[in-house]
Amino acid sequence: MNGMAIAEPRNNLHLDTARLGCLCPDGLDALQSFGRLLAAHGRMPKFAAVLGEGFSGLPDRIQRDFPGLRFWSGLKGLQRTIAGLVVEDPAAFVLFSAQSTSLIVFAAHVLSRRARRILCSDLEFPLVLGAIREIQAQYTGGLEILPLRRLVEEDGCDADDLARSITGTYLRSECDALVLSQVTQHGIRIPCERIVREIRSLDPGAIIMIDGAQGVGLELSHTVARQADIYFGVGHKWLEGSSLAFAVAPREASVGLIKATLNDLVERYVVTDPYLRVAAHMSGLLEGRMYETISLEQLFVAAAACSVAAARGETERAQRFDSFLDFSKTLEVVARGTGAGYRRRHPSLRTGITVIDWSEAVAAGPMELEARLGTTGIVATGLSEKSIRISAPTGDFPASAWGCLESALGSIPKGR
Repeated sequence: MNGMAIAEPRNNLHLDTARLGCLCPDGLDALQSFGRLLAAHGRMPKFAAVLGEGFSGLPDRIQRDFPGLRFWSGLKGLQRTIAGLVVEDPAAFVLFSAQSTSLIVFAAHVLSRRARRILCSDLEFPLVLGAIREIQAQYTGGLEILPLRRLVEEDGCDADDLARSITGTYLRSECDALVLSQVTQHGIRIPCERIVREIRSLDPGAIIMIDGAQGVGLELSHTVARQADIYFGVGHKWLEGSSLAFAVAPREASVGLIKATLNDLVERYVVTDPYLRVAAHMSGLLEGRMYETISLEQLFVAAAACSVAAARGETERAQRFDSFLDFSKTLEVVARGTGAGYRRRHPSLRTGITVIDWSEAVAAGPMELEARLGTTGIVATGLSEKSIRISAPTGDFPASAWGCLESALGSIPKGR
């Protein structure tokens, strides 16, 4: 750029670009309709009615001119849609936030208020681990981190091995809370349903958080999410929506703790996310006037994406997951043929996410690598000093594109 050299990153760089700009068609239509409405009218007509009632709160003429906003059914309607999508219970308690970090911090406070010792693993997202470690220390609690990465990627353990290791450590370490990823950031499928069922049978008072950020929309989540005290998800990955984060609390035994924590953190401004504050007001936890600025386009796009995902039947969801698995298997074959390695794992732990270890290609130029992948319709959803994370495209990936991908990868220089 104008003769300026751009320094290559020395430390690991996480590019959370999964589905960035790749909205589902109805989500894109909602975003475009919102933009056209503002261009034509300068503001949202009948704002309070639209926020509460949804699309039906708009004047009839606006509804006719901007049908792309039809999925918006108000704040409570969005909560019902998310609850139905995640746990098939529209009445489940739902929170959402503009930033996933805010929701992770909130969830960490919920866990730490109940638990003396929390069990996590080294497979969890670093942001989640960091928040839990910091907040658990504030409550003078303990944190147990189970090293599972080596078992999966070097020892070749399967789902049964993982379940035994996690359950056994939970009991031996006398933990009373557990954090699990439904699908980890590196695409490892954790047998959450079995683990949670066994721990609940042994410790009925256990409080459990399931991180479904990489799971919801990728595979069926209902049976897993229904067992959690907090199920955390985002709309910008496999749902192809906005970056709205959400948490569902399906167990009645936990809702009181979650509401009390929300009320306290919002009142003390520990959590300042506008949507969490809106949820507190909607739940009757806070009184008086509400002074917040919220992003309507984020809500409209999320409502469209979640509605589309919720409308899929079990057969369609299973077929989507199978197609993602097929993509990952083929990608590993192609990568191996171009001299790249990949993170091996047992078939019972596989998903639609592949991690390719190729330090030479990354060192030769991460921007070039990302650009070359992009020409074939593939997005690098994570990049470090030696590895590339690739998530299966949610749309069609024609067979003819595999040859282009192999050529693009093979032409990348191996070294500086």
